[in-house]
Amino acid sequence: MNEEYLEIQEVDDMRQVCDEQQLKSDKQERSQKEQQFLQLRPADFEAHCDDVMLKKLLTKFQMHFIYPLLKASDITYRSLRYLSVDDINSSIRSIGHRAEFREKLFTWRRKRYRTNDVIIEYDKSSVAQHTNEVSNGSMSNVEQQLQQNEQQVKEEEEKHCSSFSNQLTSTSSTSAAACGKLNKNQKRNASNSMDETFDAESDVNENAIETKRAKLLESCVELRDMHLNVHLNVKELLEESLFGSVMKTFYQKHGHLERKHRDELIQIIIDYVTSNEIKLHCSDFMKITDMIVSIFPSENESRDYYFINRKGKRNPMGRLYTKYYNTLKRLRVRGSQQESATVQTTIESMSNSSGQRYKDATTNDSTNILLIDDELQEQTQLDDASVKAIKSFLQCQGIRWNDIKRMWPKTYLARQQDIESLTTKDVLDEWPKYVADKGIELFDIDFRIKYPNTGDLLQKKWEHFEKKIFSYYQKNIKDETCKNLFALCKAKPSSDYEAYILIVLLNGVMLPTARYHDSSGNRRKISIAEAAELFALRLSSLNELDEKRDEILMKYGDPQRDLFPMILIVSDNYVIYVQFDSVIYEFPDFLSALDSCMKIFRVLNLPYPTGNEYTWTFIQRYFYELQFDEDSKCPLMSSLLSYLNC
Repeated sequence: MNEEYLEIQEVDDMRQVCDEQQLKSDKQERSQKEQQFLQLRPADFEAHCDDVMLKKLLTKFQMHFIYPLLKASDITYRSLRYLSVDDINSSIRSIGHRAEFREKLFTWRRKRYRTNDVIIEYDKSSVAQHTNEVSNGSMSNVEQQLQQNEQQVKEEEEKHCSSFSNQLTSTSSTSAAACGKLNKNQKRNASNSMDETFDAESDVNENAIETKRAKLLESCVELRDMHLNVHLNVKELLEESLFGSVMKTFYQKHGHLERKHRDELIQIIIDYVTSNEIKLHCSDFMKITDMIVSIFPSENESRDYYFINRKGKRNPMGRLYTKYYNTLKRLRVRGSQQESATVQTTIESMSNSSGQRYKDATTNDSTNILLIDDELQEQTQLDDASVKAIKSFLQCQGIRWNDIKRMWPKTYLARQQDIESLTTKDVLDEWPKYVADKGIELFDIDFRIKYPNTGDLLQKKWEHFEKKIFSYYQKNIKDETCKNLFALCKAKPSSDYEAYILIVLLNGVMLPTARYHDSSGNRRKISIAEAAELFALRLSSLNELDEKRDEILMKYGDPQRDLFPMILIVSDNYVIYVQFDSVIYEFPDFLSALDSCMKIFRVLNLPYPTGNEYTWTFIQRYFYELQFDEDSKCPLMSSLLSYLNC
C-alpha cells in the first residue's frame, strides 16, 4: 500500500515538473515574440494581414510584380489611401508601370474613399531649365541608358515577384528582410549618374507635354460638355471662314474691330457650335471670350459685348450668350413644326370628316409660321438701343392698341430674357401692357411666337375629345360626386356648361395627389371636389371674388395664388372671366377662357397650381401637343392620352 502511494506520488511530482517546464518554455517563447513584436516598424503593424490585402489588391490591378517595390518604400495597404503623385514617382522608377499603377490606384480610391485625385503637374520653370541643360547629342545616350535601366528594374521585379508570390502566410519580419535585400540590390544597380540621366529624360518628356498642351490652349477652347470630342478652335474657324481674312486684315490695319465684325465672328462661332451639337455652359462663354481677346487683344475693352456674367439668379447677358440661346430656340421651333406636321398627318388618317378641318387649319397655321419667322428674323436684326426704345414706347400711356400690337413682337426676345431672369411681378412692371384691358391679346401673340402652330389647337381638337371622353368617363369614373356631375352633363349636351364639366371631371380620372395643412395644422390630401373648386371658382357675382379668394388662401395656404390665372364662373348669368394679377378679362365661352389661361401659364413660365397639376399638364400635352422635361407624370394620364390618341 505504501509502495503504491509512493509510486503515485512520484508520478505526480514528475507531472508537476513537466508542467513547470512547459510553462517556463511557453513563457520564454511568448517573451521572444513580444520582443520581436516590439522591434517591428509602424509600417509593419499587423503586417501579415496588411500584406495579404496589399497583394490581393495588386493582383486585382494585374500588377502583382510591383509588390517588392512598394514594400521597399515601406508602402502598406493602409498607406495607399494617402499616397501622392510624388510618392508613387519615387517608389516606381519605370514610367509605364508608374503611370498604370497611378491611374488604377486613383480610380480605386475615388470609388472606395470618394477622393478627388488630381495629377500634380511639374513646375514649368524647372522643366524649362532642365530642357536647356540636356543637349540633342545626349538624348540618344539618355534613351539607351533608360532602356538598360528599365531592363534591370524589370529583371529585379520578376526575380523578386516569384519569391514573394507564395509568401501570403509569411511574417512581417521576413517581408522586411526581403524588402531590405531588394532595396540594396536596387541601390547597387542604379548609380547616381543613371538617376540624374533618368530625371533629365523625365523632365524633357514633361516639358514636351507642357509645350504641346500650352500650344493647344492658345487656339482651342476645352468646353465642359463636348459632343464627340469636338473642340472649338476659334483661330481655325476664322481661317476657314471667308469673312475671317477680311476681319484679320481690318484689325491689322486699324487695330480694332467694328460691330459688324463682332457680329460676324459671333455668327461663325454659333454656326459651328449648333452644327456640331455642342452644349455651352456659362463658363464656356467666358472661355470663348478669352480666346477672342487672345486673337484680337484690343477686344478686351469690348468683353461685355460678347458676355456678361451677372451675379445671383439673374441670367447672363451679351450678344454671344443671347445669340446662342435664340438660335437654340429657333431650332426648337422648327422641330416643333415638323412634329406638329407629323401629328397632323396622323389625325387626318383617323377621320375623313375631321381631316378636311385639319387640312384647312394647317394652311392657315403655315401662313402664321411664315409671319412668325419674319418677325424673329427682324428681332435678331434690332440692336439693343432699338429694343430699349421700343420697350420705352410700349410703357407709355395713351398709345393706340393697334400700334402696340404692331410693335409688340419686335421685343419678344428681350421680354423672354426678362421672364427667365426676373420674378413675375417684376416682369409685369417692366411690361405693363400685359395687364391692360386687352392684354390677353399680347399673351396670344407671344404664345404663337414661342410655340408656333399650336395657338388654335384647343378649338380644333375639342370635337374629337368630346366624342371619345364620354365613353372613357362612363367606364372609369368611380367617385359618386363625379358620377352625378357627369349625369348632369349628359342631360344638357352641346352647351358651354358641358365643356366646363368635361374638363373638371378630369380630376375624377386623374386623381389629385396634392396635400395641404388644414385649420388644425394636420397635413391632408386634397379631395376631388376641392380640386374642382380650385380649377374654376364659382361665384354668384364678382363682388364675392375678394372674399372667395381670401377663403381659399386661408384654407389651402397658397400665398402665390394671386400670380396664377384663375377661371371665374358667375352663375347668375353664366359669364366667364379670367382673373390675373389686377385685371379681369371677360370671355364669350369656357374654352376661350381655358385657352387664355394656358397661354398665360406658358408665356410667363408659371408653375401649375398643385391641386390641378395633372389636369393642366394633360391639357398642355393633349390639346397643345407640348411636352417638357419638368412635366408631372401620372400613369392615369398616360392611359388617357393613349386612349384619346388611338
